[in-house]
Amino acid sequence: AVIASGVGLFSGWVMADVWTLVGFICLFVIAVGHFHPIVAGGLAFACGVHFGNFPTFGATALALLPIVPARRRYIVRVGLCIVGAAALVVAANLIGGSIKFGSGNGSVFLASRILHDMPEVLELKCRQDPDFQMCRRKDEVLAWSAENHQSFTWTGFYNLGLDWPDFNRICRELVLFSLRDAPRSLFTHAAAAVRNSARLLFLPELSNGFETYGPDSFVAEDLRIAFPADVAPYLRSRQANGDLERFLKKLDAPFAALVWLANLGCLISVVRGRNHCRSDVLVQLALFALIAAVANAVFMSNLSGVFGRYQARIEFLPIFAALALIGRRIQKIACSRTRPPLSDPPAA
Repeated sequence: AVIASGVGLFSGWVMADVWTLVGFICLFVIAVGHFHPIVAGGLAFACGVHFGNFPTFGATALALLPIVPARRRYIVRVGLCIVGAAALVVAANLIGGSIKFGSGNGSVFLASRILHDMPEVLELKCRQDPDFQMCRRKDEVLAWSAENHQSFTWTGFYNLGLDWPDFNRICRELVLFSLRDAPRSLFTHAAAAVRNSARLLFLPELSNGFETYGPDSFVAEDLRIAFPADVAPYLRSRQANGDLERFLKKLDAPFAALVWLANLGCLISVVRGRNHCRSDVLVQLALFALIAAVANAVFMSNLSGVFGRYQARIEFLPIFAALALIGRRIQKIACSRTRPPLSDPPAA
């Protein structure tokens, strides 16, 4: 599944989405009882590479409990991996000179989704508080958010002239304001979350996250600051000149069709094999792949929108599971055709 997802070919300039796929595979290995320190380390590291992986892996791990034989041992092992991931995040921040668990910009992701799905929130906020910093450029903010729920995160940061703490602060204020009319507002949030999750689950895009970033983009500028030697090779790459994005867009529709077929195949296998799900590892893999795809779609589309490209990687789990199930079916058919006929029983 890791190889088929395009490691090295479609990974682009961010590898965290590939690590998310690796983490899911490690979680499945632990769930079926094949615990190993290397597998545990892989899960811990994969969970720590992106904060959105904590709720995603946690929800998937809990959903697997009914098919896990040694549940207490499983809970302890996965719990230790998540604690290890938290320790890795804290240790990485210590290198920067501060003790903290997160990156301090989680509210930005939530505000991005709210501005896209519920633009009326900002309209009402500006009527009640005209001095709110987003209100000074309200029309531009809404325009940045109109295309998709990912677009505001970086566009807002680069155009509003705020540093991350201030940007996160005003976004947190907007998020809290959106919850003012609970429980009615909670229903509105839930409806938007379901729409986003369904779209990401059923229409994943291989081209998501591989937009063309030319010499004047923030990507090139960040490279000039942090890795100046990489600027020229990047600008010569297929992503910088647009070839990669154009190629992947041609694959988006066939890939979505393949995902639908794979998910349907996994669902049929789970329903047919539900009576021996705890003993059939491929049925377990099919169930796990479906759970992982749904959990990742829910959290990535609503809590961490800029990483929607993760879903395209995770969908290779159902594809891989479907291929494994097809392979076993072909093997059974081949064995039944090559098996020698039973000899007649001896006469009484």
